[in-house]
Amino acid sequence: MSGRPRWTVPGACSAATRSRDAGGSSVKPVPRQWRSGPMEFSAGSPASPVLPGAEAPPSPAAWSLSASPLLDPLYYAARCGLRFATAEDAAAHYVTTGWRAGLDPHPLFDTRWYLQRYPDVAGTGADPLSHYLLIGAREGRSPNPLFLPDWYRTHAPEAAQMPVDPLVHYALAGGALGYDPCPLFDTGWYAAANPDAAASGLTPLGHYLHVGSRRGATPHPLFDPVWYRESNGDVAASGLDPVVHYLHWGRNEGRAPNAFFDPAWYLDSYPDVRGAGVDPLWHFREHGWREERDPSPRFCTRWYLDSYPDAAATGDNPLIHHLRIGQAEGRPAYPGDPAGLRPLTPDFALGDVVFDRWRAAAFASAGAAAGKRLPLSPPPRLLVVVAAGDAAEAARLPASLAALSSGAALAGLADWLVFDATGAAAMGRLAADVAVCTGVEALAARLDACGETDLVCFLRAGDRIDAPALAALERAAAEGGLLILFDLYYRRNGSVYPLLLPGVDLIHALNCDYFRSRFAVRSRLAAAAVRSTGQPGGHAAALRILSGLTLGRNYGALAHVPLPLVEVPDQGEAIIAERLALLDPATPVAYLPSGQDPAPAAGTGVSIIISTKDKGRLTDLLVRQILALGDLVEDVVIVSNNTANGVARANLARLADHPKVTLVRHDHPYNFSIQSNLGARRAKGETLLFLNDDIVPVTTDWLEELLAPFTNPEVAVAGPLLLYPDERVQHGGMFLGYNGIAGHTLRYASLPEEDYLFMASAPREVSAVTGAALLIRRGVFEDLNGFDPQLATYLQDVDLCLRVVETGHRVVFTPRPVLLHMESVSFHGMLKDTAFQEQRRLECRHFTDRWGARVARDRHHNPCFAPNDETLQTLR
Repeated sequence: MSGRPRWTVPGACSAATRSRDAGGSSVKPVPRQWRSGPMEFSAGSPASPVLPGAEAPPSPAAWSLSASPLLDPLYYAARCGLRFATAEDAAAHYVTTGWRAGLDPHPLFDTRWYLQRYPDVAGTGADPLSHYLLIGAREGRSPNPLFLPDWYRTHAPEAAQMPVDPLVHYALAGGALGYDPCPLFDTGWYAAANPDAAASGLTPLGHYLHVGSRRGATPHPLFDPVWYRESNGDVAASGLDPVVHYLHWGRNEGRAPNAFFDPAWYLDSYPDVRGAGVDPLWHFREHGWREERDPSPRFCTRWYLDSYPDAAATGDNPLIHHLRIGQAEGRPAYPGDPAGLRPLTPDFALGDVVFDRWRAAAFASAGAAAGKRLPLSPPPRLLVVVAAGDAAEAARLPASLAALSSGAALAGLADWLVFDATGAAAMGRLAADVAVCTGVEALAARLDACGETDLVCFLRAGDRIDAPALAALERAAAEGGLLILFDLYYRRNGSVYPLLLPGVDLIHALNCDYFRSRFAVRSRLAAAAVRSTGQPGGHAAALRILSGLTLGRNYGALAHVPLPLVEVPDQGEAIIAERLALLDPATPVAYLPSGQDPAPAAGTGVSIIISTKDKGRLTDLLVRQILALGDLVEDVVIVSNNTANGVARANLARLADHPKVTLVRHDHPYNFSIQSNLGARRAKGETLLFLNDDIVPVTTDWLEELLAPFTNPEVAVAGPLLLYPDERVQHGGMFLGYNGIAGHTLRYASLPEEDYLFMASAPREVSAVTGAALLIRRGVFEDLNGFDPQLATYLQDVDLCLRVVETGHRVVFTPRPVLLHMESVSFHGMLKDTAFQEQRRLECRHFTDRWGARVARDRHHNPCFAPNDETLQTLR
């Protein structure tokens, strides 16, 4: 580089001018597009390229590439293994030969990356560096995987104000000043974490690109490359560096950079961040944590700092501490978060080592708890039936029978019976203490020979069960379980996918094989089911047994072991296929077992009660859609609460002219319970549907589908699938225990990809549904005296559902009817009022005084899930 004029950046600021002060508003709008004018140079600067406006780029011969700071002759010579007499010689070599060989002219310019990322460049005839300087930088193209020119301009003040190419500015000044080249590279943090970067003569970014990335260094403290790769199967399959994938694709698709930062949740929770157009991860790193904003429901910033003085003492973002230290130590990340939480990937998986440790700890905890309970009977003898229905399954039988991790003899833990419908020769390789039968009657005869209290566990070829799992089954049977379901898991590419069941649920089982045809049952019930279905276990046999026990209201005989007992072959594709079939409107949905008489049809249509205030247009749209349903609707009762808006009042007056519409005024303080009870008294139908005024039906047959669960005479309440306007889940049924009260299952999930098993795809029994769209039998509603007026603003829906369940009725969530819900639009303004907040606090106290510990656990929600995570992506 001798003899070459040094490039200077006029007016470069000192490091002290870069501020991360938390004072004032952190959210400042960022322009979507930054357009530079022509690049100019001060007197004395070297002759250099000019960024033309709309001009065609000149040929390389029109200017000297050697004058650009992005051609480093010494660095380039080392890459080539050549010596150049002058910088011009190095430039000539790059322009004619070097770029074609994929050589880099500078540590911060990646020739191969630029060509691969932008295939059109090769067709221009220009070398990649010339193209970048003349066109690419102006268009925001990246010269290397971790430099975004437009982003850098908006976040480096001098670069935005000067006519210097942004990469040149970073190379000569920005890196030393600590400016970040993109939202996924934290210059200051990386330099501190990698002290050899300063001695290397490279910028921190250059060091990462050429040294750090090769040794597994992380460019940003809030990005977890291992978790990201494991969480996104397409990233692992592509072979792309997870850092590169996230920066150029993943963040634009809303993917999470780690297990505790949810970009979509962050933007939804903080509208000012969304409105400013800033990158959510960058905002949280630079400002959000200082303002005590939470990165997701799984991490509470203020609580974490208050709970761990060592984290607060670092003076840095507490989530960094948790990712680096707290998580490994099993520290809780939010109030009520039990130590040792295990975040799942977006597709509900864990790394195999993490899963095995979690499973062992869960078994140890369950065993200790079981030791404190007295069994209802002596432990039964256990018979494990492993069924193979075809040659492919038969070939997997030896693996199933060799799966006892304890190494104990099979006969020492259970009796083993193989049902091989094929009679395959593989049977000769089975253990001597394993019996074999090939016909259903032979299997039934063997079951008849069991003791009446013996337990039969039905598995499939390829399944693996170990000694702790067998012991857990015996405990469940000893405590009185006649039919026992249990959790499962499967492995794929180093990850484990737990299949955690939502309890024992006949309605769910009628519509999907959510327990994957694996179950345990007393021998006398097993023999009868095998004979009646002609199957060696399977979904049909389990359904027959479950239907019989449910019909006889023998609910105490239904048991669920909330532990992953059995490893099964990969179920991923089969579950997806079954889920997609359920979404087909032509797929029938059942709420009663075949042969059971449905409830008599209601003598009248549905009465729909809508409470509203100043939402004239929304209410008008909703009511007109309802009236178009014809005879299904008996009447519509609109309860107007202090409506003052002129448009709303005019629309309500017009709607009241319809013969099916009744308008009721309630000009008193807002009380959803009182208003709903008032509307119910004026309604005429035998079935009542309470709807918020910010509901918009999506499916045309939504009311018919919402009524369908009432064919089961035990169902008294039904709720539909509610989506946010962006079609992510707002309500998919509710579960108890969230924040000590209740939460919405799978909130924010995109369907069907982010459903868990079939929880948002098939009808199922739940503990509660939201009052935003709640259908109830009028007789039950009146027997319970309706909603509790003491719960004016929230929790009245959960309270009502819990009282319904106490009467012996069922509450059902059905995903067939789909409606949009603009949650809290109906009283969004009131949420900021301090008096309203105090009212809610008092209502919460009233609710918890009534229900106490009964809302701490939910028999329809797997206790392996962390209770304070509605997304179901954390295990405890």
